Parts: sequence; structure tokens; C-alpha cells
Amino acid sequence: MEGREGIATTISESVGNAQVLHQLFSYETEVLSPTAATSVVSMADMLIRPEGEAAPSHETTAFKTMHGYGHYHGDFVKVDGRWYIKKLVQTRLKMEFTK
Repeated sequence: MEGREGIATTISESVGNAQVLHQLFSYETEVLSPTAATSVVSMADMLIRPEGEAAPSHETTAFKTMHGYGHYHGDFVKVDGRWYIKKLVQTRLKMEFTK
């Protein structure tokens, strides 16, 4: 995903009308300079599809619920006094599905 529009479109198409629970915790941030920082954030998320909703066409496996665990690895940059995400990578340690 790249840019605000790309991120919004990808997430919207993937989630559909599902209920999404997203938790972030255990932030570890290192300030590298006055304008650069990096972080690792633990995450857990759950996606619950409404009864009868089909999986999006790009998914290879249909599921009712998904519960995932992992981390976000981020690089941040400060421009004109505001912090922005430069790069954000999600890694998954485990994913559980129900059908």
C-alpha cells in the first residue's frame, strides 16, 4: 500500500462490512534524531464478518472470523514540525480463522 488513498482503498476492500477490533500495545520507540524515529508496536486484531457476507473476491479462503497477532515496524519522519509515517510494515506471528 502506498499513500493515503491507496491505504484507504485497500483496507476498505479487504474489510467490507465486517466488524474490526484492532489493539496496539507495548510501544517501543527509538528517537534517532530530531527528525527521525523508529518503533515496534505489538498488535492484535479481529475481523468478524456479518452473517451471510461473502469473502472479497481477492481472498483465496472464505472465513467468518479472523484473529491475528503480530507487530508493526515503523519509520517516522518529522517535517515542518509534524510527524509522519515514512514506512510501516505489519508482520504476523499467528492467524486463527473460523469458517
